[in-house]
Amino acid sequence: MRTQRTLLILVSLLLLLTLAACGEDDGPVEPTPEPWTPPTSTAELLNGFTTALVEMNIVELSRLLHDDFEMVLLSETCEAWEWPVGTRLDRTQFVDLHENMFSGQAGTDSRGSSVHPVASIIVDLFEAQDIWKDIEADDPWFADVAGGFAPYRVNLQFFNAERSHKYEVQQRVHLYAVPVTIAGVDGFQLIGLGPLPLGKSATDEASWCTVCALYL
Repeated sequence: MRTQRTLLILVSLLLLLTLAACGEDDGPVEPTPEPWTPPTSTAELLNGFTTALVEMNIVELSRLLHDDFEMVLLSETCEAWEWPVGTRLDRTQFVDLHENMFSGQAGTDSRGSSVHPVASIIVDLFEAQDIWKDIEADDPWFADVAGGFAPYRVNLQFFNAERSHKYEVQQRVHLYAVPVTIAGVDGFQLIGLGPLPLGKSATDEASWCTVCALYL
């Protein structure tokens, strides 16, 4: 009897352990996410960049920026905010200001007044004005970078929720990209943005630099 009782206890314990083990496998198995890989052409890079702006997707926008990314500010923007002429925004600042913008935070102008949150962004034009070339030795901003650049003409509109107010940017910019290898894939990331004055908006006198400064 004692032997039978011992066997019953052992069988019961084995059954409980088996059920417990099965229970651990009952939950769904989370798939391993695919690693992010860079755009394999400059055209794909700029398409991803404009899509991230329109969708206000900070994750995708930040992925497209190289760790050494910088945005060169126009002298007019520096003077309005009383920053040293030649000030640049680094990658962290550029990402942070867009995170503020995309999350619906109000901005602040150079006089300290609040400006409307951005509810939507429209890219009317983002067009290359020439082919991509190697960065030149006398480039005013990124001469020491081993990469390429191209001039673009852009028209961006930043609307408030009621679409009653907008900042419209009409500008020429130089975009800079460098080759990278991420997750075994060769591609490109943006390393620089150098805005050049083009014209005034019908509703606001704004450069891309100025709009960025509002939400920094």
